[in-house]
Amino acid sequence: MGANALVALAEIERGLEWADGARQLEPEEPMVLYNLACIYSMAGKPDEAISCLEKSLSHGAAYQEWSRRDSNLDPLRQNPRFVQLMAEVKAGRALF
Repeated sequence: MGANALVALAEIERGLEWADGARQLEPEEPMVLYNLACIYSMAGKPDEAISCLEKSLSHGAAYQEWSRRDSNLDPLRQNPRFVQLMAEVKAGRALF
């Protein structure tokens, strides 16, 4: 959450450093992955954001509804990969 706050405050490099630290500590934890998706989205790193979101959802994260509305993910809304991911989530199909 600190990384998220740093990126929101335009301290992007420092926020990404914190995010990398969290990823090293808990690389498979769904909540960490979801938060990393938000951080990368806000930092202008859409590929990293979507990859983390995909992994979070594939690990059974219960953030499917939230991800459709989370303003931190707004920069991804027009990205074809994100659009496809949300379509798969909405349809309830297996993602991966």
